[in-house]
Amino acid sequence: MIARVGWMVLLMSLAGSPAWSGGFEVNENAANILARSGAFTAKADHPMAIHYNPAGLLNWQGHRFYVGSNMNLLNLEFERAGIDALVADGTYSSATVSNEADPFFAPSLAWGYGGENWAVGAAVYGPGAVGNRSFDAEGPQRFLMTEENFLLGYASLAGAYQLTPELSLGVTAQFVTMPFAQLTMIIDANYTAGKNQDETDPWLGQAEVDMADWTGFTSIVGLHYKPTSFFEMGLSSRVLPIDIHATGNLNLSFPNPDTQKLLDNGSLKTVDASCDKAKDCPETTEGELSLVLPPWVRLGLRYVDRDESGKELFDIEIDFVYEFWSMLDAYRVNTNYQMSFLGQLIPISEIEMKKDYQDSWSVRVGSDVRLVEDLVWLHLGAHYESPAVTKAYTHLDFTNFHRIGGSLGATVSLSGVELTLAYQFIYQPEWVVSADDAKMPLLRPTSEVDEQIIVNEGSYRSQYHTLSLGLVASF
Repeated sequence: MIARVGWMVLLMSLAGSPAWSGGFEVNENAANILARSGAFTAKADHPMAIHYNPAGLLNWQGHRFYVGSNMNLLNLEFERAGIDALVADGTYSSATVSNEADPFFAPSLAWGYGGENWAVGAAVYGPGAVGNRSFDAEGPQRFLMTEENFLLGYASLAGAYQLTPELSLGVTAQFVTMPFAQLTMIIDANYTAGKNQDETDPWLGQAEVDMADWTGFTSIVGLHYKPTSFFEMGLSSRVLPIDIHATGNLNLSFPNPDTQKLLDNGSLKTVDASCDKAKDCPETTEGELSLVLPPWVRLGLRYVDRDESGKELFDIEIDFVYEFWSMLDAYRVNTNYQMSFLGQLIPISEIEMKKDYQDSWSVRVGSDVRLVEDLVWLHLGAHYESPAVTKAYTHLDFTNFHRIGGSLGATVSLSGVELTLAYQFIYQPEWVVSADDAKMPLLRPTSEVDEQIIVNEGSYRSQYHTLSLGLVASF
């Protein structure tokens, strides 16, 4: 029974942690795009148009190379509600914890070549996200998360063709890789059925997950329409969802020495699922987590003001973005093993955890203003994004609440080289999950307890800071 409880709760901890889910894409790739708050679907004159609108690769002729990186910092504070007694008796030093992770660096690299009526491009980059979090290992959030590190990347090839002088079509094919996804949290591995465990229970265990997926695929299709010299439209969409099937190791350890001894001496172990006898069955700790990153659609409308020679003086663009996160209803976990406890085999079936995401949308406004002809540009942007997470299943690694963002940047051009520095601030108003809203329980293997302990009730306060530096060379 110890085996079944301990390892099934470990699997449930995976299903309850949306480290790779929607809404983690917080900011933009490329400094001048970030400075416009992502209002770039119609402008699309940068090699990172590969992501925002591949039809925009025709917006210049010749080669353009881009290299840059974002430095992201997440200020996240969680104040757990309903645990005053546990704070008073010393179980927790405080009801409030904060993210202690270092800034997260997200580099990107892109190239585009525009011909007379065709263009090609390539890029390697990741989503605009913060892929690390770190909290007090003994804090009141420990049943949600103590550590997280993940990396997701897109290797992209794109092509564009001018259908008419006003209309262009572009397509990007993307190979999606997740080199690593690591998560640590505390779970309840108590094996006494029917017992009302509490947060001081001696059977609390540490779950450690280390997984990867190298075989995802998706595609982006874009249109660019320029009927006049002062008005442009852009429309793009990630048309294919990204199916992630991450595999790796699922490990569990116990601070309690008596329970840990069962693991150490082999009385409790995981063995291959194909075995029908515990004797001589090979050990394994492999498992798989399946989820989907859904499609999105972007529409951009852009006005351009030009001087007498036709060069741009300033522009203003408004983008509407819709993301279909409601198609991600649950996370599903399968193992390639079964449990062996004192010679008895215990099978483990698929586990499904309801997440109940909702579609999200955003409005983004951006502008470039020429300060010095052929030398200095100012970039400005602002946006609002609606929540994709529901209060019932709010989690520390998916902080997509109401987002209000502002951006500022500047570009200096010299001899075909553009250097851009930008900053973005995103404020998320306090997100309060009441006792009536919260539904995420302390993770355990069965529902045989009389009353679940809900662990996500409380207040979530968060801000994102991003500093971005990018260089584009043209020839």
